Amino acid sequence: MFTRKNVVNFFFVDDIAHQTGHVILTATTANRKGSFIIDETLQLSILLNDVTEYRSFYTLFHALYTYHSITLCLDKILKSKVLSIAMEKEAIGRIGFYMLKFEADLQQFNKVIMHFTSIEFALTFLGIEIFQLIEKQHDYMFMEWNPVVEEFNYQKQAYNYSHKVFLIDNTSYYA
Repeated sequence: MFTRKNVVNFFFVDDIAHQTGHVILTATTANRKGSFIIDETLQLSILLNDVTEYRSFYTLFHALYTYHSITLCLDKILKSKVLSIAMEKEAIGRIGFYMLKFEADLQQFNKVIMHFTSIEFALTFLGIEIFQLIEKQHDYMFMEWNPVVEEFNYQKQAYNYSHKVFLIDNTSYYA
């Protein structure tokens, strides 16, 4: 049982939620033709004419599902009210970081869908259901947390979240 004295290492919460998201989505889409109408190995750099985009459509779909998993876990921990104020602030900082990634990858996803005219031409019913779950989590997190995180600075963050960098770039949050 968590108490206010518990120390939560958010790196592990973050990573476990991330890896769990990969495992769940891999198991759910084991029969890829059951989820994808388009070739899920399609390289986004070719499809979107974007040399900076190195992923396949399947990798993008995985990224979106991991953001779903991570934000779900961070939100639940915050709502449990068992964290110290400093730990709450780290969790909120992480939420803002993942919301930026969520937004960017949803834009990429929507570009792919526009290329194929409609989601029904890219994903099967199961794939659409998974995407709707992802989108629902994004929309909830945006409504719940964007008013808190929208002013945070994440420009110096690397691919993985660094709370040390966050603290340096958002000193007013801790004043």
